[in-house]
Amino acid sequence: MKTPFIASVCLLALVLTSVAQSPPPVQNQPPAQNPPTVPGTNPGAQAPANPAAANPSANAYYVQVAAVTRQEDADALVEALKKKQYPAFSANNPSVDKFFRVQVGPYTDIKDAESMRTRLIADGYNPILKK
Repeated sequence: MKTPFIASVCLLALVLTSVAQSPPPVQNQPPAQNPPTVPGTNPGAQAPANPAAANPSANAYYVQVAAVTRQEDADALVEALKKKQYPAFSANNPSVDKFFRVQVGPYTDIKDAESMRTRLIADGYNPILKK
């Protein structure tokens, strides 16, 4: 049965089309200031954009919305999800495969993850639950 896959691909194409047609966001942010250094840390090291993506917990649940091969596609979907107030991020593990996984979470309680999956389904996505 290929219908869910085709629906996911069509939805991704729709999201990418709408993101590509929208004007770029105006960013009015003040210049970045250097944070104070803490002894014993590396001031040159940057924190990951999503700490949960960098340090996945064995006890955490995630709701995966898509797995794509292009980072640009993953980034566009993450931005679309964030506009709908989803705590979305993308993660990849190049040593395992070439996919960028667009996920929402993490959730410590499976019921919270299932609730988020239900909400994503209501918004037209075809997500899966991952541990």
